[in-house]
Amino acid sequence: MVKLKDLDEEVERQLWQAWKGQGQQQARQQLIDAYTPFAHMLAAKLYAGRQIAQSEFQDYRQYAIIGMIEAVDRYDASRGASFKTYAGHRINGAILNGMEKSCEKQQQITARAYLRQQRLESMREGRKPAPGKDLFAELADLAIGLALGYMLEDSTMYQSQEPHQIENFYDRHELNELKKMMRRIVDVLPEQARSVIRHHYFQGMSFEEIARTMDLSKGRISQIHRQALNLLQKVYAGGEGVNVSL
Repeated sequence: MVKLKDLDEEVERQLWQAWKGQGQQQARQQLIDAYTPFAHMLAAKLYAGRQIAQSEFQDYRQYAIIGMIEAVDRYDASRGASFKTYAGHRINGAILNGMEKSCEKQQQITARAYLRQQRLESMREGRKPAPGKDLFAELADLAIGLALGYMLEDSTMYQSQEPHQIENFYDRHELNELKKMMRRIVDVLPEQARSVIRHHYFQGMSFEEIARTMDLSKGRISQIHRQALNLLQKVYAGGEGVNVSL
């Protein structure tokens, strides 16, 4: 492996000629290997000055390597700049852009997890087993509520690249049709229920934010949310919860 400290001007010139002039992949890999410590050094500098303490150095290093490889592939020595100068800008840019997107994604993941936790707590509140209803039936009702929530969620928020388990049971087209149907049902819910569902699922608002918007308590919003899901379930099942025609 060629190390940067062993890469004198002549050796480096030959490697660039072999890669840029002849397209030799071996020369490209030698350049990448030689400049990897340089990328790690820049990653360490940015990591030391990071604003978010929870960030992992491995993330910085990964983005640095990506930026360095892009620099190796795009560098043009004829423009006069040294490779370190050119690569330094690309590496720093790759790290900053990558961490910005990573933080934004993490914020959305955290926000979605919080919203889902609120829904779960809402469905659990005041829940007493009905006479003759076993635990399995209670859990089934809870699962239905969570499934309804999934079908209502705003698809513009971040979603994991891992396939959702629920999609294993449905063709994607069928699932999209179910989501459209649920949204049509929302349109005919009573006003307060409709507002809570739209704010929470379509606009990503927490129960606290909805409470301030509607001038109600958070507890009341949680109650309306639970009642709205019950109505949605009844309508979808063909019950008498709401008078609708789809």
